[in-house]
Amino acid sequence: MIGLPGQTLADAEATVQALLGLPVDHISFYSLSLEEGTPLQKQCAANPDLLPDELTEREQYHRIRQMLRQAGFEHYEISNAARPGHRCRHNLVYWSGNPYYGFGAAAHSYLQGVRRSNPAGLDAYIGMFGKDDRSAGPSGRPGEGLYPAGRVEETVDGEGARKEMLMLGLRLLEGVRSQDFYDRFGCDLQSCFAGQISQLVRRGLLQADADGIRLTLAGLDLANQVFCEFV
Repeated sequence: MIGLPGQTLADAEATVQALLGLPVDHISFYSLSLEEGTPLQKQCAANPDLLPDELTEREQYHRIRQMLRQAGFEHYEISNAARPGHRCRHNLVYWSGNPYYGFGAAAHSYLQGVRRSNPAGLDAYIGMFGKDDRSAGPSGRPGEGLYPAGRVEETVDGEGARKEMLMLGLRLLEGVRSQDFYDRFGCDLQSCFAGQISQLVRRGLLQADADGIRLTLAGLDLANQVFCEFV
């Protein structure tokens, strides 16, 4: 974690150095995110000097990237790096927009463009198996009733699906490939989002070419601003 209360650049470097001394093939490095109403958020709100300033937090981030690359890691996602052949296949499913199954209380699934969630409470989760509903479901999609009494959270299609592919795919440093976008939606990536892409390229946050689009170094620091263009 970076951007922690009282954390310095030297602290972040020491943490990475310690990790590199261990037999690990994958390292995630996330910035602290304060949740509204939590004790830490209230503490930091009352004393803003507890947290490193934004410049220090970004220095920590880019220094970690540098140290990991020098150690043979591939920085392949905004907050993840791995040795060759050790990328997180679990998360790559999410970032690539591929289907996944969720089993157990509060588990989420994504199948044929529909997101579902199981009940969060254990009793409710166990109880739903007494209500076997394996029909096509409200949208008529086959498999929507795959989970007994599964609850449909969201149907992702059309413009929403195209935007989501960019928001998820741009988390990967290789970005979104034009051919992958065309194969999925049958339309040209840079034609579908010409306005957003050209604006982000002018701002230096996005790189675009015949192969696709991807975040620039500056875009890594302002990724949320990039993603907001595709909401």
